[in-house]
Amino acid sequence: MELKQEFYRRIENSSIKMVQAKTLLNRTKRQSQKFEPKTPIASDMFLPNQSGDHSAGIVLTTPTTDSDIANKKYVDDEIGSDHPHQDVQTTASPSFVKMTSTTADIAGMDISNDGTKTTFLGKTGDYNRIGVGTTTIHGLNSEKDLLITGELEVAQKTRFRDSMTFLSPGYIGFVDTALGSSRAYLKYEPTLTDFRLAMQDEAGNQFLIVNGDTSWGRNFDHGTQANPTLFIHSAINPDTDNTQWISLTHDQTDGVIKTGTGDLELCEKTKMTRTGGFAIKLTNKTGANSIAGYCVTADDSTNDAVKLVPVDVPSCIGVFLDSGVSDGSEAWVVISGIADVYYWGTTVRGYLARTGLTADTGEVSGQATAEVVPTSPFSVDKHFCEIGHCIETRTGAGLARTVLHFN
Repeated sequence: MELKQEFYRRIENSSIKMVQAKTLLNRTKRQSQKFEPKTPIASDMFLPNQSGDHSAGIVLTTPTTDSDIANKKYVDDEIGSDHPHQDVQTTASPSFVKMTSTTADIAGMDISNDGTKTTFLGKTGDYNRIGVGTTTIHGLNSEKDLLITGELEVAQKTRFRDSMTFLSPGYIGFVDTALGSSRAYLKYEPTLTDFRLAMQDEAGNQFLIVNGDTSWGRNFDHGTQANPTLFIHSAINPDTDNTQWISLTHDQTDGVIKTGTGDLELCEKTKMTRTGGFAIKLTNKTGANSIAGYCVTADDSTNDAVKLVPVDVPSCIGVFLDSGVSDGSEAWVVISGIADVYYWGTTVRGYLARTGLTADTGEVSGQATAEVVPTSPFSVDKHFCEIGHCIETRTGAGLARTVLHFN
């Protein structure tokens, strides 16, 4: 009897559970049907769709509501045609940009690429501007023109095909990257109407004009100058010879022109020598190559020419500066200042210098001798043969520095 009752109780519990399961399943089915109609593929199971109506994509219709999904055809059509919101504007709600694989249009600007270059071209008749706060003051009016309202930094070389214009009082500064500031400037001062090249003391006050092909990165070995100094070098590599220069400066007292080697030629026929003489060009008519320091006089058979001063002839007008100038060619003749004069004997500082007389010993045409400054009564012959005074002592024949003057 107890077993029979237990059996019926279990059957009753099972029936209740089946009813509960059917009730839960029906409830789930009703809730699912609220979101998606029953279709063959979902006859046994229903999943809620919260992403919109897929039917628009299936039948290739144009989406019309916010819950419609854009299909491929709609997207392709929109890319290929103008969209009402294709321009990018600087507003709180920016719109879109129309772009394809080769072109784009941003607020009237055309951007294109042909596989080699990318071209940015603004609206016809309008210039382009990067930044804000200022407008053109130079009349920019083309879609090819560009105004940058802030600073511009270029990390590599910059090339210009035409002229550059700087609004005064602007300047070009050359920056020392180690020091982080400009060391040299090119600047126009409009209120003073002058153009300035300036250099900081840290750069050594040296302005070099050199041959760029052989000279970049090389040391010209000029020390720091007390005052701004311009050096102009020859085309010779400074590692071969760094003395071929001329300099120009002012030492706060005088204007100074110097050369590293050679003389200072003022024009075709005149120059200042490094020893302190003034030289002119005259034709060598001595009958042989010139010899430096030999005394010369005017030639009596050729214009603008000189010959060696003969013994006993008080007519010296100068001395040859260089050796080796052939007969008939122009040679430099020092006519005043300091010169190296060729003496046939020993010289002593302070002695009188003159050309030779037959009364002398060892006299040679064109050479000079040095003797103690005479006292009264003076020899007329020696007086007229005088060419200056020795400022260098030397033993034996050879060149000695002499301050020239002629009686």
